[in-house]
Amino acid sequence: MYLNSRELYPEKLWQGDILENFPFFVFDNFNNLIDNDGIPGKVRLSKVIILSQTCDIQERESIMIAPIYEINIAETPGGLLSDLRSRKRNYLFYLPSLEMRNETSFENEVILNESFVDFQTICYVKKDTIQNYKPNKVVCMSDWGRHHLASALGIFFGRPIKDKYS
Repeated sequence: MYLNSRELYPEKLWQGDILENFPFFVFDNFNNLIDNDGIPGKVRLSKVIILSQTCDIQERESIMIAPIYEINIAETPGGLLSDLRSRKRNYLFYLPSLEMRNETSFENEVILNESFVDFQTICYVKKDTIQNYKPNKVVCMSDWGRHHLASALGIFFGRPIKDKYS
């Protein structure tokens, strides 16, 4: 699913790249957006995944991203966890955990906990903003991983919410 740490290619951005500590807006209440001068929300630093196709990243001014949500096994119902792992939800994309061997301590280091992407939380960000966060790239998907991501996105955009397993 993922490339090893020596293949991160920090100078390039590809579909499926995961960036850490990216500022992502979380809105508390959309109903108050019209009445208030400020936006009722906050910014949190989150891992995000680049969803735009690699060729679009090079050519377009906006890049599609989505936040990554860690799976808390204790709080996730068994049926949902099973559906996530077997990719039975059209709008959720499962990301298995990733551990890599630290080259200085020679111990395994968790790079990504078992997580998922909710395609219903996709947003667009200016390419210049993403470029500033290239040093925060922690994961790069393999060709196999990008193929599955692109397939899941195609299914989602073809049938956004309806899910035969829900």
